[in-house]
Amino acid sequence: MPDALYIYAYDITNDRRRVRASRLLEDHGARVQHSIFEIIQSSAEFRRLVHKVEQELEPGDRLRVYSVPLSAISAIHCYGGAPVQEGSDWWLL
Repeated sequence: MPDALYIYAYDITNDRRRVRASRLLEDHGARVQHSIFEIIQSSAEFRRLVHKVEQELEPGDRLRVYSVPLSAISAIHCYGGAPVQEGSDWWLL
C-alpha cells in the first residue's frame, strides 16, 4: 500500500546511465521535469527502486529523493504541467 509521494531528482553525467535511470523511474511514476519524477509508492517499493537507480550512479552523479506524506499532497502547488498524480489500486489498459 502506498504511503508517500517520493520525488526523485537526479544529475547523471553519462548519457547511457542517465537513460537507464530515467527508464527505471518512468516505469514507476510520472516525469514532471527532465530529471525529476513523482512516484507514489510504499517504503518497501522505494527501497527497491532506490537500490536499482543507485546501481546506475558513478562518482560525481547525484540522486536526491524527497518523501512527502500522502496527507500533504493537497498542499503541493503546481503551476503549469500536469498536477500531482493520485495513487490508485487499479490500472486502466
